[in-house]
Amino acid sequence: MTEFKSLPTGRQAIVFPPDIEDKGVAAVSNTGLAIQNHIKGLAELSDVYYVSHTFTGVANDGVCKFLIKTSASSILDTEIEIDSEGTWHVDIYENPTVTAMGTELVAYNLNRRDTSTINARFFYTPTATGGTQIVDATTGHGMLGMAKNHTQFWKLAENEDYLIVITNKSGGEAEGAIQLIVYETGLPVTSSTSSSTSSSSSSSTSSSTSSSTSSTSSSTSSSTSSSSSSSTSSSTSSSTSSSTSSSTSTETSTSSSTSSSTSTSSSSSTSSSTSSSTTEVSIPEMQTNAADLVGANGADLNGQILDLGGEPLDIIGFVWDDESHGDPGDVAPVDSDYEFSMTQGGSFSSFDEFDTTIGDLTPETQYWFRVCGHNSAGWDYGEELTFTTTA
Repeated sequence: MTEFKSLPTGRQAIVFPPDIEDKGVAAVSNTGLAIQNHIKGLAELSDVYYVSHTFTGVANDGVCKFLIKTSASSILDTEIEIDSEGTWHVDIYENPTVTAMGTELVAYNLNRRDTSTINARFFYTPTATGGTQIVDATTGHGMLGMAKNHTQFWKLAENEDYLIVITNKSGGEAEGAIQLIVYETGLPVTSSTSSSTSSSSSSSTSSSTSSSTSSTSSSTSSSTSSSSSSSTSSSTSSSTSSSTSSSTSTETSTSSSTSSSTSTSSSSSTSSSTSSSTTEVSIPEMQTNAADLVGANGADLNGQILDLGGEPLDIIGFVWDDESHGDPGDVAPVDSDYEFSMTQGGSFSSFDEFDTTIGDLTPETQYWFRVCGHNSAGWDYGEELTFTTTA
């Protein structure tokens, strides 16, 4: 049984070969068919792109380079295939130092009836070095001694550079080719919820009884009074008081008086509330930085957050156009006057510079762009800057 784990979408396919003498050959054939059928299904959805380049007349120990720049707004499921005459060495580096991107290649949608384009960009002969090495391999070790090739399946992270370096180890001049089949997917969305509940209650009861006797002269009186009151407003209170007094006197100037009073008061209150604790939030402040790595058909746009406005941003991005526009104000990019926009959702609280790679630009054309950011208070746009694509 041959297990093929890494199809472009990360799904798994397990292929059981037919019961013939050379089961390995059948497994290879059926695995290839499974891949082809899977890619065909993705092509129907217009989500799969193909890009390639062939390096010809490469001397022994000659080095060829190929650069992948992923978008800040998407993840790239990638099948990387190296085909070569003779043996070649394959190295792949993540996040290399790039000083020149080289010549840009077009990534073709496998569904030729669809005009959708990919956000990632691809270049050959870049000037790039270093990075974290994630592949160290050699072509020619394919299954069952097949043609000299090497295939890798990767889920490439957003907003990263990946450098493929192939070196001719065939012993003479040879040809090497790099082919990619890529499937671009969006980033996962993050969300947060908070709530708090508080309740308080209190009650009190007091009572007192008092009596007193005093003397009076030539008078008899009797009085009774009572009062009661009650009120309710998230609390209830009541009080009752009563008093009685009487006095009797005779000609012998003997007097007596008795008074008695009783008061009782009670109060109780109960409150219950549900609240969501928030900090006062204002619109964030964004800063547009100069574009770089400008080519004939693409560029890197740069920007950063200057002020969060009291909470992490939930959207960052850029707008651009081939004509200038005023500050869009507190509106979403799609509602601005700029024709093109690219945004990314998440939780953003870093003040470091961030960038995104844009493509499908027209050579020798001036473009204007702004960075944008959003929190719960609204949108902000940075200053408008400009760049001009090369020939």
